[in-house]
Amino acid sequence: MDKSITKIKIRGYHLDVYQHVNNARFLELFEEARWSHYEHYPPSLFVDNGWGFVVVNINVDYKYPALLGNELIIETKLVKIGDRSATLRQ
Repeated sequence: MDKSITKIKIRGYHLDVYQHVNNARFLELFEEARWSHYEHYPPSLFVDNGWGFVVVNINVDYKYPALLGNELIIETKLVKIGDRSATLRQ
């Protein structure tokens, strides 16, 4: 399965009172990258296979703070589709 790259520039509205991206805000940025990734597939792929993805578990390892003006590069890959679950790596 193909991977996609989403670039997001950090703007003022992404920042919290500490002037960096809050950990919860990262989840929104990851969601933006997921939507971008799924745009590479025809909607019929999901409908015809009866797929409807819902986030059940999410784990994030924060390595560095994201600051105003930074460009985040989020790589998204659908690694596995099982009978009842799928694994997506970002």
